[in-house]
Amino acid sequence: MDTSYGIVALPPQPLRRWIENFQKRHSVAAYGEAHLNLRSPFSWSGTEQELMAALERHLGHLPPLEVYLGKWDRFSSTVFIDVETTPQLTEFHRASLEIPGAERSSFDGEAYSPHLTVALGICPWAYRRVWREIHSESVPVARWTSSELYLARDVGGELERVGKLELGKVLVAH
Repeated sequence: MDTSYGIVALPPQPLRRWIENFQKRHSVAAYGEAHLNLRSPFSWSGTEQELMAALERHLGHLPPLEVYLGKWDRFSSTVFIDVETTPQLTEFHRASLEIPGAERSSFDGEAYSPHLTVALGICPWAYRRVWREIHSESVPVARWTSSELYLARDVGGELERVGKLELGKVLVAH
């Protein structure tokens, strides 16, 4: 059976704590801990060791990722913070799509929209209130640098980190 995976960059601890507190204050939740997906979640039928080796080959040589936050935005019952699509982030997305055996979704490629989900599945009766109150919130971090990425797997609707990839490694030919 295929397992669903994500390649994620985690925001710095102050931003993660702020998002968790935001969620408590507004009685909302998101999918697992705060994270930026470098591509849509994907199926993988091989071993996690094989997937980590593929991540090393395709992403490990890239320099640390600079992430720039944008504005609050929303879609359906979801509220998120946009992430600026920079040339570097586009390169990370492209490289993550080149992993053989990792199926693309319809949200990858040109449809990829980087973001930090803050709340999803908001009840219709609460949505207007949350959206109105959100604009009084001040996000404490405007940019950060990720020197590592994580392989995360879907475990019953939560993300479980199962591997860590250090960025900026120099590949040596044998």
